[in-house]
Amino acid sequence: MTESLSSTEYAQIGLFSILASADASDYAQVKNLVFADVSINADITGGFTAAGTLAGEVNGYASVDNICVLTGNVTVNGSNQSDTVGAAGLIGECRTNAPMGNAFISITNVFNGAEILAGVLLP
Repeated sequence: MTESLSSTEYAQIGLFSILASADASDYAQVKNLVFADVSINADITGGFTAAGTLAGEVNGYASVDNICVLTGNVTVNGSNQSDTVGAAGLIGECRTNAPMGNAFISITNVFNGAEILAGVLLP
């Protein structure tokens, strides 16, 4: 998986931009995936960034199970021109403005082998 993005106000970067559901009877579910040789480079000017291989953001009623990131790189905000909200091998951030908060997010049986660089000046 290779993804590159620049110059936007807010970016949620991953296979899924946002993984979420507002309905308890209809969970957003992702399971049984393996990623290899991941390459994500997000350098946003003047905005906010959340990046992960699977999803930039997970919120609401969501379940993530048995996901593996074997190898790769996730690089966010290399030029320090924006705010890094989250950067990770699997999920950039877990958050919600809804009343349920993050209490209904389940993340189990995951592994990250990717290198994470956030807010680092790059050559």
